[in-house]
Amino acid sequence: MLHCLQSLGGSLLVTSRDISSIKAVLREALRMDIHAHENDVRKYITDRIRLSARLDGMLGAGSFRGEIIELLTKESQGMFLLSRLHVDLLAHKLTRNEVRLAIDNLPKEVGSAYDETMKRIDEGPHGELAKKAFTWIVFALRPLLFTELQEALALSTGLREFSADDLVDKAAIMEACAGILVAGGKKDGENDVCRLVRK
Repeated sequence: MLHCLQSLGGSLLVTSRDISSIKAVLREALRMDIHAHENDVRKYITDRIRLSARLDGMLGAGSFRGEIIELLTKESQGMFLLSRLHVDLLAHKLTRNEVRLAIDNLPKEVGSAYDETMKRIDEGPHGELAKKAFTWIVFALRPLLFTELQEALALSTGLREFSADDLVDKAAIMEACAGILVAGGKKDGENDVCRLVRK
């Protein structure tokens, strides 16, 4: 598509993540890198940690928390998405030493962070549930409300008739999807629109 647009001869403004295939097509274009301010990323990381009861409790209120937030801020390279994936990776650790080890081995790029997240999903107890949810979201003809996703997942189990007792809890679906599934956009928490986190 970019080749086609370039052939029209006009000026074109393209915004994109730092993806090599796109850079190759636009190799002669003027480029401007945009990064989030460090303080904004730090605040985002702090807020994401607070949303994870396990990680929030494990980090405590002392210097360990501050050290982890600073390391995550540095490793994010000014990208909110990478910092989100990093926090989500740490949120599944059970001990401070596991957090320290994970910090030393954080993925440096968004693609690697996605790979690590998908590996965690595959190895998790509800990997199949997550894959079904991703499939429904990707192939739906329109954005699904969360309640519609729950109903679709209930029918995906091969049952012949629908029962509300077969609905999977929202929190369980979100946990199985390990941060790749995002629900938001409506005021009613149960009827949020589902989407995948953007790469």
